[in-house]
Amino acid sequence: MGEVEVACPVGADIEAVMTNQIESFEREVLRALFSCPEWYDLYALHERFLLSPGQLAHAVRAYEADGLVESDGLNARLTQKGRVWVFENRRRLFLNEQRRTWADIPSFIRIRSLAPTEPYLPRLKDVSTNFFKQK
Repeated sequence: MGEVEVACPVGADIEAVMTNQIESFEREVLRALFSCPEWYDLYALHERFLLSPGQLAHAVRAYEADGLVESDGLNARLTQKGRVWVFENRRRLFLNEQRRTWADIPSFIRIRSLAPTEPYLPRLKDVSTNFFKQK
């Protein structure tokens, strides 16, 4: 995973925040913290979402720097400012379909699409000669 810049102050333009590509694990951390009004055990987050300690530390520290999350090292919770920000941007954070770069097919692999009426004809040089032999 590459480095992710997260800048999410309250009242920030959500378009600017979303262009920083909030990672899916950060969304899960925000969702879990929002669902729990009290302190959330970070180890429970680790077990529930199978997040690495590095992912958890990254998400908590990034949002803590923005004042959205507070943490004591073992537990974390959203601040009031964080709750307001997540609530105001919940639709864009959790319901928006983000660009899935991992699903893009490289151009050297893509082939021309066939029309529905066009028959499929394999390239004979790609077919093994054993295919044509009878046993």
